[in-house]
Amino acid sequence: MMRWAMAMLSICALVTGIHTHIPSGDPECFLLDAQKFKEGISLNYDVISGIGEELETTLLSPSGIRLYHQVGPKGRFVTPVPEDGVFQACFAHQSSVPLVVGFSFHADDPAHDVLSNADATKIGTVSLFKFFLTLYTLEHARAVEDMVFV
Repeated sequence: MMRWAMAMLSICALVTGIHTHIPSGDPECFLLDAQKFKEGISLNYDVISGIGEELETTLLSPSGIRLYHQVGPKGRFVTPVPEDGVFQACFAHQSSVPLVVGFSFHADDPAHDVLSNADATKIGTVSLFKFFLTLYTLEHARAVEDMVFV
């Protein structure tokens, strides 16, 4: 049982590396430099913990034009790059409950469907849960066998 708990803690520490903590109040912004006509911009995000219904997400062009704005726990936006420069993705909320958001914000070929960090985090979390549930079940089954066949 102790090995199971230690493995769970070790793997959870690895999974949390792709999460971002969003403080209440001021927006948390991330920048991306992209070139017009050569790339597309992709923003994928999903609230991992906290009250996601209050998450406000905005994507601004280098000239300050709002390309995307949505309130809610998850979203996806893909577009060709409208102009050269630094694009800005901002996450904000007013709730007193801290938020953790998994996201990816990158320039790529807009024709390709990209798995976001948020998607990968959810897949990883579900896979880990199933893995540890299987380990726990096997450990429990072995303990029962030991009791029965001793």
